[in-house]
Amino acid sequence: MKVLLYSVLDKGPRTDALHRAILDKGYNATILETAGLRHIIEGLDGPHAALSLSDIAETPSEYAGSTTMFIILDEERLEELKDLIREHTGNFQDIHGAMYTIPIANYEGSF
Repeated sequence: MKVLLYSVLDKGPRTDALHRAILDKGYNATILETAGLRHIIEGLDGPHAALSLSDIAETPSEYAGSTTMFIILDEERLEELKDLIREHTGNFQDIHGAMYTIPIANYEGSF
């Protein structure tokens, strides 16, 4: 069975190293720059006050403080990937964030 691993991690050099390690282990991922709602709302003062949340969502890089990663993989490889993420994040103490998985009931594609 395929699963989707979803993670949100603070941006930075350690997160970049984790992404490289994930690639080096043969995983493929989609990574997006993201920002938490609180971070966006707290940043909405001054010239950005007139922006809507949908405007910000279209150009998140100015507000992004995190990365969101999606990886579709075989369930048999899940623990290996989770261990790699735990190792690089110091169990989410060195790099703050979280991860979770969702089983995929139906999958078609070439990942």
